[in-house]
Amino acid sequence: MLTMLISDQLPISIIPSDELLKQFNSLASACNKLEAQFNFQTMTAGWYGDEERIFTICFLLETPNDFSNYTEQNNKLSSEQKSNINIKCYADDVICYQENGSLQLDCIVALTKNEQQLFTAKKSLLLSYLTTKLHKVLNLIAKEKALTEI
Repeated sequence: MLTMLISDQLPISIIPSDELLKQFNSLASACNKLEAQFNFQTMTAGWYGDEERIFTICFLLETPNDFSNYTEQNNKLSSEQKSNINIKCYADDVICYQENGSLQLDCIVALTKNEQQLFTAKKSLLLSYLTTKLHKVLNLIAKEKALTEI
């Protein structure tokens, strides 16, 4: 299994928007560190027992404006489209999408204006804050999917 994880995409990925990357120099390295940490923690918690059916999570870190665009798109979905997608709102700033039958969960996570101001004032808080925020979401997903919390 470890060979598979090294050669293929890891089950958990964290992708910050270009706008946030420009604003916070340390964001890319924080995301890389958290990807490694969360993939290791979920692997040791037994999330990936069946190698043929590995559940993947893609966190997209967005600005509040881009996050609003996603929520507006939700309102424009037809009934048929909504029936094919499971949309879960874990918080005011976290929404996740999963197509029926898919093993991919896409989570849009907004870094709010207040959070951005905090990270600008205290750059050292970025990693610990993101760790806590994404860790909470992973544990909410674990509960919903009947997986061991990390």
